[in-house]
Amino acid sequence: MDTKTGEPEVIGFIGAYAYDIILYLAKALQGFMLHTLAVDHNPAQTLTRMAANTSSNEELSENKKSDASNCKAVLAGSEILCFSGVDIVQGCLTKERNNLFDCVLIDFGLNNMHKDLIFCTRVFYIGDMYMHTVRSVHEAAVMNERVITGIIIRDYISCKLTPAFLIDRMGKKTKDTRILMLPFDQEDHRQRCLMEADESIPYYPASDGMKEVICTLVCDVLPNVQPKEYKKRMLMKRRYQK
Repeated sequence: MDTKTGEPEVIGFIGAYAYDIILYLAKALQGFMLHTLAVDHNPAQTLTRMAANTSSNEELSENKKSDASNCKAVLAGSEILCFSGVDIVQGCLTKERNNLFDCVLIDFGLNNMHKDLIFCTRVFYIGDMYMHTVRSVHEAAVMNERVITGIIIRDYISCKLTPAFLIDRMGKKTKDTRILMLPFDQEDHRQRCLMEADESIPYYPASDGMKEVICTLVCDVLPNVQPKEYKKRMLMKRRYQK
């Protein structure tokens, strides 16, 4: 069985830009028939701006259309945008709102004290190779008392800043904290640009590193799904999309 049951999974991302990870993950979860919402609490509002620019933002995803009246009542006061089939909203969460979805993905940026953190079942900190980002994420991690689920180091290149050095400065960890390394890749950068320019989200990331990160996150949400099954499902989606 693909779909999850019970309480919705709410995954928060704090730190360096996460919009491409969130959009890839939302698409992947939709491939497993999970009704997914992306929430934009990042001060940069990248997700919102991308959705606002698309010519189809007046059309909700098929899942949302089937429950339009309920969503209209529960999400009153929050404009819902649709970007390439992914529903995006800026408003704060409520338990009633969360229960409309199987999975909620939140981009906090460096806003680590947002009240919606209390809803998160998982929190990932995202860093990169820039020292100013590492310092900012470290400051955010120090202020946030909760133990983080995972750390993602993106655009990693081999240099004096070792993975151990970066990871050591990114929040309270336990032996169960998941560490994900995302090497720098020009195709990932290219596809981030195309997301905005072409107003669409590829079902399958470009680089092997991004594929592994998304696969890991999907398998965390759906423990019954094995990596091999995920890769097969996404490959079929990719062929269908073409």
